[in-house]
Formats: sequence, C-alpha cells, structure tokens
Amino acid sequence: MDQILGALGGGIFVLILIGLLFGIMKLIFFTIDKLPIEANKKKWRIEKEKEEKRKHLSVLLKQLINDFGIKEPVPDGGLKILFSNNLYAECTLEIMRKMGLTNTVKIICYPDEKFPKKDNSAAFITLPLSQVGPSAILSSTKKIEIAIKKSITKKYETFVYVIAHELSHIILHGKYHKLKDSEEATDIYAIISGFAEIIKDGIHVTNYRDHNYATGETNSSYTTYGYINYSDFMYLKGLMDNQKNG
Repeated sequence: MDQILGALGGGIFVLILIGLLFGIMKLIFFTIDKLPIEANKKKWRIEKEKEEKRKHLSVLLKQLINDFGIKEPVPDGGLKILFSNNLYAECTLEIMRKMGLTNTVKIICYPDEKFPKKDNSAAFITLPLSQVGPSAILSSTKKIEIAIKKSITKKYETFVYVIAHELSHIILHGKYHKLKDSEEATDIYAIISGFAEIIKDGIHVTNYRDHNYATGETNSSYTTYGYINYSDFMYLKGLMDNQKNG
C-alpha cells in the first residue's frame, strides 16, 4: 500500500513539475512574441512625439517669420576676429548691432563651477526682463549685462549662438511679443536673424578627455546648447530656406 501511495505521490509531483515547466515556457514564448510589438509601439510613440514637436516648432517659425521676416546671413569675419582676440564684449556689441540693438553691453564671464545659475543655463541677462518695461529694454541708454560661462568661449559658433539667444530675449520682450516667454521661439528668432549658419555649428561642442598616450586615442563627448536639437534645427532651417527661396 505504501509503495502504491509513494508511486502516486511521485507521479503527482512529476505532473506538477511538468505543468510548471510548461507554464514557464509558455510565458517565455509569450514574452518573446510580445517584444517586437512593444518595440514597435515605442518606436511609434517616439515618431509621434517627434512629429508633434516639429508641428509645434513650424508654427513658431511661421509666426516669427510673419512678424519679423528673414534676415540675410550675417557676415561673420569681423565677429571671428573680435572673438579670437578674447574681446567678448566687443563681439557681443557687434552681434547686437547686426540684430538692430543700440544698447551698450557688459559681459561677465564666470568659471563654470562659479556660475551663479545652477541649472543648465550657459548665459543669462543679469537684470530680469520682467523688471524692465518693454520700451526701456530697447532704449540705447539701457546697459545690458550678460553673465556667461567660461566654457562657451571655447568655440566661436557656440558663443555667437548663446549670445544671439540672449539678445533675442531682449528683442522679443522689448517688442512685447506674444512668444517672448518661449525659449524655443527665442532660439528660432536668432535663427531667422541671420545667424542660422553659425548656429548650425554651435549647437554641439566636443569635449575631449582621457587621452590614451599608448594608443593615441582620446575619448570625447558632446555638450549640447540651446532648446532645439540639431535634427529639429535642420528641419526648421529647411523650412526657412524653402520659404526664403520660394
């Protein structure tokens, strides 16, 4: 009798084990089958978000072009000379003149680790624009102070990009434009103000580090500036060029 019960118990255990293995295999196959579906869903969501973002940016571009037009590309020979001689205030003043501003300017350059703002800002206007009336901002008697990180002076195009962005804030606030509080619109204003070609090369800065003298290889990474990524920038530039040439 005990042998019969033992055999039954062993058989039941084997059946349970087989059932568990079958269930696990079924779960594995279900998961494997589902992976491509989830991957496609994720890809679709990313593409949808990209499409929606570009629709939003194209609306901003159209609005700003309607209100301000598209300026001719800025000749930057003089800017490069000033920048290469570390004359950052003078370079900024020249950018201002090309954007139609007649203010005077002061540049305060901080080491990155001592920069007053602890967010991702690369520069900021020291006096909050909300504290200055629109007409006063654009007055030639109003001195503008811009604080910058030392790191943006490593690359000419990035310096011009960041400064043009800050000056675009001043113009949009000075004209009390409805897009004055939009960082993306501020970037776009700089693009249509003749700085598109310079901005294209200023979005990324390569940071070189960890040089291996044995192999001669150097690891690098990118620091990205602005509120519009490179892909979206090229999309907007294409729209702008088409409208300009059309």
